[in-house]
Amino acid sequence: MLVIQDIWSRWGKATRSAGDMHRRPKLAASYPLLLPPDGWPAPGSPAQAWRHEIRCLAHEQHEVRETAGPIASGVWSHDEINHPSNLRWTFSGEAVRLTLDRPWSSMLRTSWPTHLPSPLFTLLPGQVARIDWNARCASSMMGSNRSYFYEQHVCWLANSNAPTKRMFEDGEMVKHINLRTRIY
Repeated sequence: MLVIQDIWSRWGKATRSAGDMHRRPKLAASYPLLLPPDGWPAPGSPAQAWRHEIRCLAHEQHEVRETAGPIASGVWSHDEINHPSNLRWTFSGEAVRLTLDRPWSSMLRTSWPTHLPSPLFTLLPGQVARIDWNARCASSMMGSNRSYFYEQHVCWLANSNAPTKRMFEDGEMVKHINLRTRIY
């Protein structure tokens, strides 16, 4: 099973300075995993991925919100229009192949690698990985609104049939992809 901890924040110009950090709390690098109340889905079931999302968004008054539940790769790209759903995955036996696409392609204003391999990497059973990226994006695709929004993402990934609450806090990473860039 693929376990995803998706930690992300979005803010605008009004809360980008250090003086306004009280309005935009800093998110931790990892959190205890929210576990399903009824136990994990059986291996091979349709719900082969579990997402634990921690977000802090300007349009939600920078309130830190946590949700968790099963998710399919195709659903990830359609569950919330405000999420830059650029992570995709496929299963190959017990391995999970992960692909990362360019986020917000038409609005992205910061550097992004010209080419990332596909798959970006493969997680074998028991392995943990992390992807970090950030971005400055134009608020309007057509240029009528010249303001920007900023995003920062930490995406923990694990291939495990027995996830634990502290797997991302205590687990050993086999891969760390850092795509952070200068956004101001």
